[in-house]
Amino acid sequence: MGNKIMNTKQDKTIGLIYEISKNPFFNKEYQSTNKLLEYMKPNEIEPIKEALLKLGYQVEIIDGVDDLMTRIDEIKNKVSLLFNKSLGDSGLEKKITVPAIARHNGIPLVGASAYGLTLGRNKFHSNRLLHGLGVRVPHAMVFYPEYAVKVQEGDFSFPVLAKPSNESNSLGLSDKSILNTPQEVIEVVTDLLKAFRQPITVEEFIPGDEWSVSVIGNKPDTLSLGCVTNILDGKSMAGKVKTREHNVDGAIKYEKASHPQLIDEALRISEKIHDHMEFYDYSRIDFRIGSDDQLYCMELTPHPDLRIDSSYVPAALQTLPDYETMIDKIVSAAHTRSQNGSYL
Repeated sequence: MGNKIMNTKQDKTIGLIYEISKNPFFNKEYQSTNKLLEYMKPNEIEPIKEALLKLGYQVEIIDGVDDLMTRIDEIKNKVSLLFNKSLGDSGLEKKITVPAIARHNGIPLVGASAYGLTLGRNKFHSNRLLHGLGVRVPHAMVFYPEYAVKVQEGDFSFPVLAKPSNESNSLGLSDKSILNTPQEVIEVVTDLLKAFRQPITVEEFIPGDEWSVSVIGNKPDTLSLGCVTNILDGKSMAGKVKTREHNVDGAIKYEKASHPQLIDEALRISEKIHDHMEFYDYSRIDFRIGSDDQLYCMELTPHPDLRIDSSYVPAALQTLPDYETMIDKIVSAAHTRSQNGSYL
């Protein structure tokens, strides 16, 4: 690929790519609705930038995909790594643009490949692949816009949860998303299909605590760093679903999970998932605890939020001393991978 191998941090420039001119958090004139939570906020970007500078890197700010393409020759000769925090475009493949461009131009990338980002985004495909890997997941079915919704008794063990297959940040989830009868499934899925024009995943609702595990590295050095439980109004998320409104309001808080045996299992499974799904450098794996006291893998995030008050950071800091060290570990994992010539 002709990538450059840098010898010291002081010689390296990292390209930090995220949307600025199209970002409602940086441009008050831009109006957004469903995309809003996907864009990077200043309270995520600034800590990353500050940590990189403290670690001795120079930082080249890149304003999303258009800026990357316009300046591609300059950027590929200037940066040693591209730290991808770009939203991209739209649809299932929305986040693949930056890694695809980087791959084509031989620019080493911090974070998942185009394949990993797309796979992690498709909730039904992820569920089926994890099942094939022997990971415990909720029973799930998928419904497509092209077909009438048909549900029969025996298709599910109720209650179930209905959600868009290709969205994130709880888009499409509300207090009405937990369903208890076939007729409710038909009505809600039909409405979601019309609203989102994409497949809708319906899965068994797992009632227990919701956990998030932070992972850093690449095989054979992949490491799960810690596990937090999601808290709403000072209480467990057991029996509740994280909605879009909770994310907008910042209502979810995080505490260290308690259940040593299950925590050890969650850490082990998360490392396995990170490696098998080809989620490079860092990822977040989410679980819920079933009524059978077993872990069920619920969500895969190969592009996790790195805000200090996100679930990823407090879980990572159960092992690492501070945010700066966390960023150093992520970047070092990507740099080692690029030196070894591993892009895909």
